[in-house]
Amino acid sequence: LLAQRKAEQDAAAGITPTPAPTDDAAYRAEQEAILNTTVYAVFGDGARLYHKDTVCGTQSNRRSLTVREALNEKMGACPDCNPPVYQEQ
Repeated sequence: LLAQRKAEQDAAAGITPTPAPTDDAAYRAEQEAILNTTVYAVFGDGARLYHKDTVCGTQSNRRSLTVREALNEKMGACPDCNPPVYQEQ
């Protein structure tokens, strides 16, 4: 629980954790699945975060995209709704 809260605080501060390097095929498959997961964001160039659902707090996120597309657009994961986060090796 403490590690999860620390990760949430780091995410809110824009700090991305660095996972231990691995050659594990299951880990790579999991990360590929995360990249292909559908997430949501607001329309427009001002989107900075992607979200787990179409609604986060009072914000309506009607644009659907994959985590890969969100990362390509320099979006980060929302620290409030905790969408899937890709971990680079």
